[in-house]
Amino acid sequence: MLKLKLVVLCMLIVFSAVDAEEITGLDIMEKVDNRYTGDDQIAEMTMTLIKSSGRKRVRKVKVWQKDYGKNDKSLMRFLEPADVRGTGFLVWEHESKDDDQWLYLPALKKVRRISSKEKEKSFMGTDFSYEDLGSHDLDDYDYALLRSETFNDQDCYVIKSVPKPEKKKSYSKTISWIRKDIFIAIKIEFYDKKGEFLKRMHAINIEKIDEIWTTRRMEMENVQKKHTTALEFENVRYNIGLKDNIFTERNLTKE
Repeated sequence: MLKLKLVVLCMLIVFSAVDAEEITGLDIMEKVDNRYTGDDQIAEMTMTLIKSSGRKRVRKVKVWQKDYGKNDKSLMRFLEPADVRGTGFLVWEHESKDDDQWLYLPALKKVRRISSKEKEKSFMGTDFSYEDLGSHDLDDYDYALLRSETFNDQDCYVIKSVPKPEKKKSYSKTISWIRKDIFIAIKIEFYDKKGEFLKRMHAINIEKIDEIWTTRRMEMENVQKKHTTALEFENVRYNIGLKDNIFTERNLTKE
């Protein structure tokens, strides 16, 4: 009986090893993409821009988001300080074409549509580009599982994502550290079009809210410009039942 148990145990170990080897980069990124993040959510966000000298600029933002299947919609509205109060940013994600993005500037009383050529530019002086704040179609990239390793005491898959030749993207590649237990990226390295290391994102504080794993703080550091943007989320609420009219150009202009 003991020998039989040992044989079965060895078989299970072998099968587990095979399963681990067979999983692909695409499989992992699909799990990331399909992770449940609620039907909708509201959050308050503190956005801190940090120069290399340590000087900081702090902004307060409110965020709304709703899941429409593959086509989420989101709205950001800046609350303070006075120089950005009333600024709004609306995103309609699309699965098979570029996202629609609109920026409302209250000083001009005008909504400006963000063109495809502008997607690689900085969003409101932060280290996030407009492209970073939109969706990412899995079919636009080729994926490679580079290795497994521990990062910040978490067991991770390390995935390289490279845009397909026909796809125009801001980055030549990204390297992502994906937690194996909850399939959230806790670190991403971004490389510019020349293949040089540009910036890194860290998800620093991840916790469960309403049974949904939620990133409470993330930092994007531009190593070339020596500048960092920290986002801290508070009062996060899920499954409120947000109305569709929140995510419209008309609502975008409300200050």
